[in-house]
Amino acid sequence: MSLGLVVRALAPRARRRNAGTATRVGVETVERCAAPAERADAELPAPLSEAEGRRLRELLTWAHERKVSRPCLP
Repeated sequence: MSLGLVVRALAPRARRRNAGTATRVGVETVERCAAPAERADAELPAPLSEAEGRRLRELLTWAHERKVSRPCLP
């Protein structure tokens, strides 16, 4: 499924490689999601100990790397 956030084309200096460029919709999505993401990043681990916060970040990274995360949609 394509959300139209990025376009892919041959890289100008390395013709055998693809380069991704954010579309207008992609840039707008990043701009819309940045502030809520920063707030969540600060608020979510606030009640946790330092070790718990570190573990939470590890688990979220693990989930993201396995494509569990989804793009921020309107």
